[in-house]
Amino acid sequence: MDFSSTILLNPGIERFQAVYAGQIYGTFFGLFARCDFETGEHQSGKCTLIKKINLILINYKGEKNVELSLDFPKPEFKPIEPAGPGSEKKKIIKLDINARISKEAKAIQENIIIDLTKWHKDGLLVEQGDTIQFYRNTERLNTNSLDKLEDRAFVNGMFDSEHFIRDGIFVIPKPQIDYEIKENKIRDWDISYGSPSCTPGNNFVQIV
Repeated sequence: MDFSSTILLNPGIERFQAVYAGQIYGTFFGLFARCDFETGEHQSGKCTLIKKINLILINYKGEKNVELSLDFPKPEFKPIEPAGPGSEKKKIIKLDINARISKEAKAIQENIIIDLTKWHKDGLLVEQGDTIQFYRNTERLNTNSLDKLEDRAFVNGMFDSEHFIRDGIFVIPKPQIDYEIKENKIRDWDISYGSPSCTPGNNFVQIV
């Protein structure tokens, strides 16, 4: 992994910390997080149990407002190999977030809660040096896969530029470019056509 930001998990910190920034449909937006957590001891030393992640989304530039779906899937875990002899093995916690354009979306979306106790009774165990991956997918403007291509690409006169490419009357699905993290590096790129999401956005936040 070549780039990351950080998030500070210390008792008494109540402020929201920046964890993600991206742009879809010409709108630039940022995501900020505050964690509800408890500290304790683990076999490898000090650890933190994250109960909930409270998110705020702010739309900065663009004609449309972006919002997040409140349906969050179970987090995934990826091991990170030790950097060298004597280094501890760390992990990446992948959190999927789904962004979309909505008529009801506001400039600021508050009270976006990821309740980690749904999947981890005592909270999600993390240690210093672990990384949270915010993996942003983008929902289609038209989610009905049975509709004609033109009907899926144009919704209420708006072209779905995140999922399709047009040239005059010709419309094709936009390729998705995804990658896999191996040995702390972005190594393997995968390009697939007709995928359910456009190229996803990622931000890696290391716990300090």
